[in-house]
Amino acid sequence: MSVFEPLLANTLRVFESYDLDAQALFAAEGISFDLPLDPTVRISRTKYLCVRRRAAELSGDDYYSLRAAQLLHPGDLGALGFAWLASNRLRECFIRVERYFNTVSDDIFISVADKPPNLVVSYDPDSDLEPELLTSIAPGACLLQLSRDHLKKPFNLTEMKFSCKQPARISGFLKFFDCPISFGHRVNQLIIPLVVVDEPIPHSNNKLALLHDQLMDKYLIELGRHGIVAKVRAEIMRQLPAGSVTRDSVAASLQYSTRTMRHRLKAENISFKQLITQVRKELLGQYISDRSLSFSQIAFLLGFSEPSAFSRAHKDWFGHSPRTARNTL
Repeated sequence: MSVFEPLLANTLRVFESYDLDAQALFAAEGISFDLPLDPTVRISRTKYLCVRRRAAELSGDDYYSLRAAQLLHPGDLGALGFAWLASNRLRECFIRVERYFNTVSDDIFISVADKPPNLVVSYDPDSDLEPELLTSIAPGACLLQLSRDHLKKPFNLTEMKFSCKQPARISGFLKFFDCPISFGHRVNQLIIPLVVVDEPIPHSNNKLALLHDQLMDKYLIELGRHGIVAKVRAEIMRQLPAGSVTRDSVAASLQYSTRTMRHRLKAENISFKQLITQVRKELLGQYISDRSLSFSQIAFLLGFSEPSAFSRAHKDWFGHSPRTARNTL
């Protein structure tokens, strides 16, 4: 397992804040790097975690696991961080994290679920790791800090749940998260009111967010993380504006036979039809709130032959028209 090298930028700032010798700490684990950091380079998750544990020990800070969040810059997460900054709502931010966190690190599984009146963001470090402050608290703190910075207004979480044991001192955690917190759970969870995650963010930019999505899809394909599903998703997204996305056209572009692609998708418990609908719905969520786009333009971008076909599909998916959806935003 690995993390991508630019994540070290955040770690270097953390070490510097404690006057720790970053070069010596990394060298002790056999990790070397040059500045500027290279987004195409991955480093060992095990070695990286060992460096952070040693730094936490040397810092003598009971709240070391919060420092990464306090010093976080979205650019530390590469394209995912910039896509977050361009997202229309916090919901879209978390969906992107769920889908693309492997571009940053493959040691945490993240899932997002609606459990009214909240959105529950669960994150679980790799199963071969024992729950600890660093891996349980730091990711949730970073997600909360990114949310606060992007929303640019105060809001309250419903609750934070952590899988690690409760530490002796928790006052600093209570102050940072500013909500009820509890420990010893099966997974870590960030629980946020739906009214917060679905609030439109004025300074968002759909077009930039989608460009970064495309970069991350390409990167995931190169990493081989999601195999056939990621490849087909990325190709569907590329072909949609052409208005003629078919199994045959996608398979040909990926240099598969249609039959081989169908069998490989079946092995992943998903069909081509499900994927194309999934991609259209995801893109629609961003296009519909962009009032500079007409419904005819959205229909074109989603690969429909005519606006009426798009309207029928929208009603089948959501039970109402695109115009009704836009008017409720």
